[in-house]
Amino acid sequence: MLGDLQPSLLVLDTLADLFPGNENDKAQVRQFMGILKGLAIRQDCALVVLAHPSRAGMSTGSGDSGNVAWSASARARLYFERKKTGEGHEENPDARVLRSMKSNYGPTGQEIPVTWRSGVFVADAPEAGLDRVARDAKAERVFLSLLDDFTKQNRFVKSEPRRVCRRLQLLSRMEHHEQDHEQVFP
Repeated sequence: MLGDLQPSLLVLDTLADLFPGNENDKAQVRQFMGILKGLAIRQDCALVVLAHPSRAGMSTGSGDSGNVAWSASARARLYFERKKTGEGHEENPDARVLRSMKSNYGPTGQEIPVTWRSGVFVADAPEAGLDRVARDAKAERVFLSLLDDFTKQNRFVKSEPRRVCRRLQLLSRMEHHEQDHEQVFP
């Protein structure tokens, strides 16, 4: 049947309906993924397998489920999730983020924000021009103000990126900055 259609993309939805084995058994997972790879090669098409993450995969943001062989056997892995604030709230129930979790042939960590409109997800327009300049300038002003507040409290920020981000999260919760509800740190 596929030979007659000659698809360039084959989407299999969902893994739970297609894989009869134990998703935690590495050998079974590798064998199944090998079968799918053979199918893609024979049909000369790209293959996308949709799967649902485990609760742990959702809570950590990794999107994982089952054995690591699922991710290890694939050339790329994307994760589609709801867009939430730092406190875990959904500001827009129609907003999602498509994130590159693994890519053998490109960068990981890339994100595409999308919004549900008229029955389909549509990529959000990227911020450009003066909007981006204004947001960056505001972020710098707030950062310097927060850094100044920290210094006045004899709390010093090291230049390690992870520590700076964590300190900024703590600083941004300080009372006199709470009136500004906009996200200023991308």
